[in-house]
Amino acid sequence: MTTVWIGPAGAMREVRSPAPMQVSYGRHHHVSRLLSGTHTIQIPPGAPRRWSWEMSWATREELAYLTELEAGLHGGEYYWYDPMALESNMLSAAASMPGTEPQLGWSPIDGASSAVVAAPGVLEVDGTAWSSLVPLLPGRTYTAAVENVDASASVDLMLARLDAAGDVIQVDGPASASAGQRAVLTVTVPESTNGASQQLMLLSPTAPCLVSRPQLTETDSAVDWLPGMGIPRVVVSGVSEIYQMAVAGLPTRSDWSAQLIEVG
Repeated sequence: MTTVWIGPAGAMREVRSPAPMQVSYGRHHHVSRLLSGTHTIQIPPGAPRRWSWEMSWATREELAYLTELEAGLHGGEYYWYDPMALESNMLSAAASMPGTEPQLGWSPIDGASSAVVAAPGVLEVDGTAWSSLVPLLPGRTYTAAVENVDASASVDLMLARLDAAGDVIQVDGPASASAGQRAVLTVTVPESTNGASQQLMLLSPTAPCLVSRPQLTETDSAVDWLPGMGIPRVVVSGVSEIYQMAVAGLPTRSDWSAQLIEVG
């Protein structure tokens, strides 16, 4: 049995589910054949996902919660705390591999800073830049890492926690990396987070600096880099019940299922 989390940032709740969960990707390659006999392939950016979720072990309370999510009773922005991303990379694909998606996944902190793609997978940061936001769970330990691929400049890695209103309430670090080194920073979110719901990575080099392979995991130390899977925003769709037994005088037995559809 797998225990997973879903819901608004800062207020996600557990739902029990059998493993595995089936996931499908929305990216489809289009192959065209030219008159010359050669082929061209068009690859659309991004890959929205869809999870098929069986819930034969979920409680009635958990099923009621999913039905409420589908109806929009808990706000309009839900996150799926994908268990596969926790030990690989919780950053989005765009943030973990700069230049591979239309969105960069990094933003300069002010007008005096910049963050641009220097080469596929390589980000040039001047000043301070921050990553896209990642939802957190209280009491969990997270590790951030980034590789400094510059020839001379060093870079500082920090982690900032935000409350539900988007205000910074805690900044941890820095962890520094000189040229050719990997910066690693580990933090534990308190059980009482004072409303902390999201986290972002901050990169602040001593001079314009080239960095690569940023990563955030729910681990107590750094792990080998993998592309970002993200903690996706989703909608809950198709919560349905399949009756397994409905006999007069006996408890009704049924299985439930739902789909999670990635949005944004």
